[in-house]
Amino acid sequence: MPPRRKESKLANLTRNQLLYLKSTLVQKPPFCQGTLQLPDSDFTLFYGKEGNASRINLSTAPVAQLEHLAEACDPATFGVGGEDVHDETYRKAGKLDKNDFAIGFDINRSDLIDAIRSELLIENDRESDGEGIRTELYKLNVYGKGAFFKPHVDTPRSELMFGSLVIVFPPSHEGGALKLRAQGHKEGEIREWTFDSSALLAQQTHPSIAYIAFFSDIEHEVMPVTSGHRVTITYNLYHSNDKTLASSLPVLRPISTNEQAFRDALRGLIDSPMFLPDGGNLMFGLTHQYPLAKSYDSAAEAKQALKDLEPRLKATDGIILRVLRECSLDASLKIVYEARESQWSRMMSYVMFDGVIELPSVDHMIRGTAPDYLESEGGQHIATAGVRVDDTSPRTLPVHWVTDHPLVPVKHFFKETIKTYGNEPTLEVVYWRIWIFVRVGPKGQRGVAGGS
Repeated sequence: MPPRRKESKLANLTRNQLLYLKSTLVQKPPFCQGTLQLPDSDFTLFYGKEGNASRINLSTAPVAQLEHLAEACDPATFGVGGEDVHDETYRKAGKLDKNDFAIGFDINRSDLIDAIRSELLIENDRESDGEGIRTELYKLNVYGKGAFFKPHVDTPRSELMFGSLVIVFPPSHEGGALKLRAQGHKEGEIREWTFDSSALLAQQTHPSIAYIAFFSDIEHEVMPVTSGHRVTITYNLYHSNDKTLASSLPVLRPISTNEQAFRDALRGLIDSPMFLPDGGNLMFGLTHQYPLAKSYDSAAEAKQALKDLEPRLKATDGIILRVLRECSLDASLKIVYEARESQWSRMMSYVMFDGVIELPSVDHMIRGTAPDYLESEGGQHIATAGVRVDDTSPRTLPVHWVTDHPLVPVKHFFKETIKTYGNEPTLEVVYWRIWIFVRVGPKGQRGVAGGS
């Protein structure tokens, strides 16, 4: 068989093998939701400025008291490009900061933390000593008739923040459903879910709250309220090493079906002499984005920050890394920067790093092209199918993409994937796209880091 035909046949085989591997990754919804019955005292809310406080019971409050609560709120703002903005064409709601209210409900004495741990974070059947979750009271919001909040992503407040918890109280309302959206594994696929708190609360026979906890990088929006008052309290959720914040009882869960399917498929591939017989490199684009600093004081600190992220990977992202490591493959987290070859070129270069690097300011002049600059900062050029790159160049590392290929519409130099709209101005910590880079050794030595 002529060499080119043989290479083409092998390339097609590899592509089909990786498509099968990708098909085993079933995305779990990025949230958990439910209702919780509470005693009457937990619905008591004190609110207002110093010297002018009021009291209301959110399970029995008449409309007049709810209107007084709404009037006591300040206009809700949101973050756009680092600035705090009040724009009622994008968000219309009232808010009280945490210093301006107190609620009888104590989240740390409820069952909600255990529910979040078991339904949102834990993915395997091994006993857990309990992962600590620290909650931070954020804001109270009142959405009256016509109030809404268009699509946004919650601003990360530290590298340990992983999610948001929204509690909706009993006051009757219609509309105000929370819609969540996420990118699917298929190209162009957008997945959407709806949390209709008004419908959930209307079904309850005893005073209850409705709740939803979701990964904070997930885009979401509050649909317009058509009647009544949607009263919510939001908490920021953080990973914590403090075991006193963990459940006293281990949570046991069955192995998720996609984990076992992915494990079986991966082991089948690495055991097959027909899969990358000479070895190679794989890249998994992760489903979620993760909070990291915009820059670090040193390359070592940036690399450590990415390594520290490993045990905090969410849902399927964590499954991928765990199974790769179980199969003794050399897998590590990476940041990939994209840059055009020149100001006039549409050809993209992709350069891989062990951590976040500090990018030059807009007015900073660099020598050579943007990809040359990235390489000078210690980056590794990677070649991908469908990208016009000289694969014979010694500086270019061939990579097979399993999920989340980087082919995207052309962006300007060094464009970072940072959401435009957030619930707060952008801080020093922002969301980053992360990839898992895997070296696969040749047949018989799969665990050897020697991919081409």
